[in-house]
Amino acid sequence: MVVEKMEKTFSYRRLEVIKHCPAVPDVMKRWPALFSESQVTEQFRRITTVNLERTFLTAGFLHFKTSDHFQDEG
Repeated sequence: MVVEKMEKTFSYRRLEVIKHCPAVPDVMKRWPALFSESQVTEQFRRITTVNLERTFLTAGFLHFKTSDHFQDEG
């Protein structure tokens, strides 16, 4: 239910933030769900069309694999 409502109000929230530049505490009061981990991920996807979790997992995986090749041999 929260996801649906946040999806429906995206344009309105974006306009409100751009036009009025509210302080973070005011945004937190008005849109508390926006500060949950799941909604941060969804908001990022809405704005960029990029899957944030997949991006971090991929970066972490690539970093892990790269670091395996540069270990000290001593």
